[in-house]
Amino acid sequence: YKVKDCETVAKFWNANPFRETGFLLEDCPALPEDVQVLVDAGLYPDCAVLMGMQEADAIKRLLPGRARTWKQRRDQRIARREEEKKKRERERTEVREKLKEEKTAQFKEQWEAKKRALEADRDSEDEDADELPDEEVALQEFLEEEMPEI
Repeated sequence: YKVKDCETVAKFWNANPFRETGFLLEDCPALPEDVQVLVDAGLYPDCAVLMGMQEADAIKRLLPGRARTWKQRRDQRIARREEEKKKRERERTEVREKLKEEKTAQFKEQWEAKKRALEADRDSEDEDADELPDEEVALQEFLEEEMPEI
């Protein structure tokens, strides 16, 4: 303790209601120097209580509550991470679906242009022109090229 602290304690020590009812100074005196400061200030405690316990008993009493708190916080962190992961996955899926729609529209435009060009070739040549492959198969191949799985 510093002298300033001792002066604060002395105010309470000598003032009512603390003078009549008393009060506790936690962790005081903890060192021989603390006792000397109190004696020098003329403050003599009526009694000092020293409490102690075995480490194993303290662990039995404190650990369950702290472990429960730790588990709750851990579970909250895990849940939050899972939620963030799901959110990222949803966003990724949405972006991928939008891109797929854009690529499908692009393919349809190209497909229609190819069909028109093929029909124009047929009309002008009257020969057997090349046939277009099945549209669905061509669409799948196009999407596989344009949008590889990530």
